[in-house]
Amino acid sequence: FDDAINVENWQIYQEKIFQAKRKNPNGCPIRGTFFVSHQYSDYQKIQKLWEQNHEIALHSITHRGPEGNFYLHFTRELKLILIEGFWRDNATIEDYFDEFVGQANIINKFASVRMEELRGLRVPFLKVGWNRQFLMMKEFGFLYDSSIVAPFTQVPLWPYTLDYKIPHKCLGDNHCPSRSYPGVWEMVMNQLEAEDGRTCVYADQCPSNLNADDIYQMFMHNFKRHYSTSRAPLGLYFHSGWFRRNDYLEVFVKFLQFLEKLPDVYFVTNNQAIEW
Repeated sequence: FDDAINVENWQIYQEKIFQAKRKNPNGCPIRGTFFVSHQYSDYQKIQKLWEQNHEIALHSITHRGPEGNFYLHFTRELKLILIEGFWRDNATIEDYFDEFVGQANIINKFASVRMEELRGLRVPFLKVGWNRQFLMMKEFGFLYDSSIVAPFTQVPLWPYTLDYKIPHKCLGDNHCPSRSYPGVWEMVMNQLEAEDGRTCVYADQCPSNLNADDIYQMFMHNFKRHYSTSRAPLGLYFHSGWFRRNDYLEVFVKFLQFLEKLPDVYFVTNNQAIEW
């Protein structure tokens, strides 16, 4: 789950998705990873999530967006193009330090989450920061990134370390790391396959014309795609606004209830997956 934790989404997380009765096959409660940005976050609620053994990860302080962060580029034809450039192109190592180590310090101070338990990060808009991002991560001891989207394949990818070259093409206009960062993990984001072969990363990026039954079938199809091929972890990526459609929330809960019945399916955090 990405972005702020506050009253707008607290009930969804506490009363709908992570109900105390939902258990993994070993009897432990199901858990998730929350990539938290600073603006609009309620740190008392972040502390509560951490106390419930969810993973708190980092999503920057400012979550700087397109507004005010464009640079101008002229083509040979002198056509003006606006390019969203900060995270991918313009952020320095110092910027990444300020945004992510700074957010770790804020969470530590106001939510009392131990620094050593803030292990992972996700760059806003999934605009990977090339070697600058990963140099900062290696220097300051981060365990993993989860910003790189893999090209869609029928056999999903497992998470991998950056000891070696990434095992897929760098998707779109992103700048993936080109150097080795031993011990740093990439919790790669496998895409969901929706109807008509269309793909999406976040659930809220999937086709907007899908009804509740379509959404349920999409989740089931992608679970079976992971389960019956590589058994790679199935990442489900959300902004909480997606759940404000009650029919979407209801079918997602229905999907959770189906998975709860399976003896070999666990809901875990990113860090738990890496530890496993």
